[in-house]
Amino acid sequence: MSYVQGGHYNIIFLDINLPGVGGVEIGEIIRQKMEDEMTHIVYISQQAGYAMELFKVRPLDFLIKSVNREIFKIKTILYC
Repeated sequence: MSYVQGGHYNIIFLDINLPGVGGVEIGEIIRQKMEDEMTHIVYISQQAGYAMELFKVRPLDFLIKSVNREIFKIKTILYC
């Protein structure tokens, strides 16, 4: 079952720069239109300048590319 069909995810990793609809817009859809405050959102980007724009979506974290795999594993364990 997909998220749109009523499935639930504990955590979603979103790249901010996605083709078509960007990650910030997807986060807004999750929070506002789907009324989901439970799913944790972690944004990933090459540019730190997006951090302030993300507050309205209330992400769990913001990672700067290139993400060190060891840090990613540690953060994933802490979040789950």
